[in-house]
Amino acid sequence: IPTASAKNSVIPTFAATALAVGLSLALLSVNVYWAALLIGGVSAVMSLLGLLLGHLLGLRFGKSMEVVGGIILIGIGLRVVITHLLGLP
Repeated sequence: IPTASAKNSVIPTFAATALAVGLSLALLSVNVYWAALLIGGVSAVMSLLGLLLGHLLGLRFGKSMEVVGGIILIGIGLRVVITHLLGLP
């Protein structure tokens, strides 16, 4: 269950992202309706594919898939921290 502080830190991030995307689309003179349809469609398809793949891998490999997922997330986190600390691209 997310805490109140977690919710309070996520909402401004979403708002800032939406503002940046909206401003970029307006400055590029993009048809906003088509862009929203495309972004929403791609997001929905990718989310459904992720759910399906996760379900299938979970059925096939069980708990070990959760461990692999955790190791991958830890690796991504370590890479982000190391590249930021060392100033790498």
